[in-house]
Amino acid sequence: MKYLPLIWAALTRHKTRTALTLLAVAAAFVLFGLIGLVNHAMTHAANSVASAHRLITFAQPSRSSGLPVSLEAEIRGVPGVQAVTFNHPFWGIYQ
Repeated sequence: MKYLPLIWAALTRHKTRTALTLLAVAAAFVLFGLIGLVNHAMTHAANSVASAHRLITFAQPSRSSGLPVSLEAEIRGVPGVQAVTFNHPFWGIYQ
């Protein structure tokens, strides 16, 4: 407790700097909370009942290469399949 007056004097000496620092810390906590909220919402949206009826398939060698487009008709012909779409990930780096 002997340092409390020294800390208080330093904080009240530069009021603008103290206010901006507290504002920045508060903004960081708010942004951290919002990012956590978005992460929580996306996780629960992906695990919802609506997405439980989706099947994602990949080619055998790796997940970076998709299935051939020629298999679309065969997959569409499987009983219970309502829709087929094509998605190919792009693994690139922009410099």
